[in-house]
Amino acid sequence: MIYGGKLEPYYDSFHSRILPEGAGAAYSDEVAGMECFSRVLWGAAPPLLAHQKKPELWPRHLQGIMNGTNPNHQGYWGDIHDYDQRIVEMAAFGYALCIAPDEIWHVLGEKEQQNLVNWLSQINRFKAHDCNWLFFAVIVNIGLKQVGAPI
Repeated sequence: MIYGGKLEPYYDSFHSRILPEGAGAAYSDEVAGMECFSRVLWGAAPPLLAHQKKPELWPRHLQGIMNGTNPNHQGYWGDIHDYDQRIVEMAAFGYALCIAPDEIWHVLGEKEQQNLVNWLSQINRFKAHDCNWLFFAVIVNIGLKQVGAPI
């Protein structure tokens, strides 16, 4: 299983980015590492829901979510801007909140929940490309609504 120990060496020291060797992107390494981190959620969320089975590295990934959304932490994913790649990546968090809130939202403390809401809510303030990117804000807002957060 790719999510298992094979990813472990690629987490950064804050657990908020996955930095595989040889990866390239048209944006910064920080955003590319966040992209890789977020893409794991597409595969990790279904087992969390369907089998109540946490992937092997879930505690590390959950710590990464807390660090990545905390603006006072060195692992913070940063503030987004118009047409930012992180708009795409935020959809995975909305999806995960929809289908596995007990393993993400409900294990976070109040401050961590607020940090996640604040970080994801940026998607509603910035422009996205006029294509499938417009759907990413819908996914994020459905996830926020699922956990009772403001949208």
